[in-house]
Amino acid sequence: MSKQIDISGERFGRLVAIRRTGYKKYPSGGGLSVWECKCDCGKIIEVNLSALRTGNTSSCVCLHKEIMRDKHGKHFETNTRLYRVWKQMRKRCNNPNCREYRWYGANGVRVCEEWENSYELFRDWMIEHGYDESAERGKFTIDRINPFGNYEPENCRIVSMDVQLHNRRKDWNGVDRRSSAESRQAHSKKFLLEEAGN
Repeated sequence: MSKQIDISGERFGRLVAIRRTGYKKYPSGGGLSVWECKCDCGKIIEVNLSALRTGNTSSCVCLHKEIMRDKHGKHFETNTRLYRVWKQMRKRCNNPNCREYRWYGANGVRVCEEWENSYELFRDWMIEHGYDESAERGKFTIDRINPFGNYEPENCRIVSMDVQLHNRRKDWNGVDRRSSAESRQAHSKKFLLEEAGN
């Protein structure tokens, strides 16, 4: 019987071998020892010895994600709540077929260029200003300070849905949301003047 190879503590790319957990047999005969490894990202996975030695497996999946992100510009966050917030924000400002477009895009409300073109920049701003993906739904929502202004860092804040709905009712009081872009701009100037006087 051949002597078992001990690779505990050895590094293979981003993986460090911890302990041997078993032996995988193949129908054709023979087999390979299986090792529990810890990735630099903290994840624990099991890898067979051959995959480690040949370099076929050098991380959990984090390295592959980074390579794909660098190659294709993807962030792999399309299933997150925050990504949907970003997508819906752009949709109601850009897509005439969106039910809410008449309140936003049709009234001249736009998403600033940096947020329009980069989910990552939008995500980073939201997180820096207190957004928590794991929080109860409706606790952290993006709100425009000037309801007649655009979605941009200078005009946005993070508030609860209750606060946002209260402000929306207050700020649109007496204003026809179907008004023209010129009317919206006039109301926007009035809003800013009132804020400056407070």
